[in-house]
Amino acid sequence: MNPYTSPTSAATASFRLFDLLAADYLFYDAQTASVLLCANQTRISFSCPSLLDFLEHAALYFGSSLDGRKQAYQVFMKQTKLIPLCLSIHPLLCLLPTCSQQNPDLCYVNYLQIDRITKSPQKNRAIIAFKDGLQLEAGSFASMERIYLKASWFIYHYSSQSSQ
Repeated sequence: MNPYTSPTSAATASFRLFDLLAADYLFYDAQTASVLLCANQTRISFSCPSLLDFLEHAALYFGSSLDGRKQAYQVFMKQTKLIPLCLSIHPLLCLLPTCSQQNPDLCYVNYLQIDRITKSPQKNRAIIAFKDGLQLEAGSFASMERIYLKASWFIYHYSSQSSQ
């Protein structure tokens, strides 16, 4: 039975949610037709047709479509490219893209798991250090830093609005 397309209980759905919240980053592996959630020494695989299909399912879990989450961000931030996916504020789940959706190397990093973003010494690439010690080289440094800072502002603004 495929745990992605056929959740058998609320516990299965919650287990997947926990995996997503704990993941440092996620990406689509075309060879296995699955999304991989990666954290430290662990990789959890979910069979699905695409990364966007997986993210759409996650957005629906929190009560909105993926397009709805993107549009909300675009309205407040006036940004049209490299849109972070703020799927939930409580619990916080915001996924930052490392490159455009058309790029086959696309992966999303979990905002909450990021410790710091530094510039690679050899090239203009970002080295994303996660709180569990894992590091990922992805995207341009300037782009990743900008996405992180804008997402921080959006999360702060949105969480202060929802707590009133």
